Amino acid sequence: DDAINSEHYTDGSIDTAHIGDNQVTAAKATGVGGLSLVTSFTPSSEGSTIVVDNCFTSTYDRYVVYCERLRNGNDAARLEVYLRTGGSSGSDSGNLGGAYLGYRYNNQSISGSYSNSSNAIIAHNIKNDYYYNLMMDFIQPYDSAFATSILGQSVYREGSNNVYGFLNFGYQPDNTVSHTGFAITLSAGNFNQTNSTIKVYGITDS
Repeated sequence: DDAINSEHYTDGSIDTAHIGDNQVTAAKATGVGGLSLVTSFTPSSEGSTIVVDNCFTSTYDRYVVYCERLRNGNDAARLEVYLRTGGSSGSDSGNLGGAYLGYRYNNQSISGSYSNSSNAIIAHNIKNDYYYNLMMDFIQPYDSAFATSILGQSVYREGSNNVYGFLNFGYQPDNTVSHTGFAITLSAGNFNQTNSTIKVYGITDS
């Protein structure tokens, strides 16, 4: 029997060559590499809005969000973001200001700006029935001493011209509310599938 119990070795005495790949579980690896999974889910039904509540807490100051395999039913719809406060029984939180700037095929630019808006564009004029993806960073969303920062990028097929492009964006609310979640919503129609994945990671300081 080559197995030994913990009483026979000291901390730091096992080198990595003697650790099997399947011995390190996801739970043991949480927080390694700077990212810790907070929530991951697939919407249970089609609708115009995907709400992610109770994902921002005092545990982390910075979060990164991946929205994968989104798809619209209506052509040329906009995808917008807004913040939430008070958890699942709370309310929407607006007053967003900032701007977006993008580029699409054939040297065409996309741009716009907001001041004190309830929602803000994160993907513009999206072609229906094509999958698209985006990522967002939320900086200090929970700490009410600071204004929440939202920044990110989306890549999608553009509706009116039927060409691919990307959009960069950055927003802050005109307040210092403690935000506990966010939502993404379409300007028209619904998401027309249920295999999208929303993943929220907290960024560790270590």
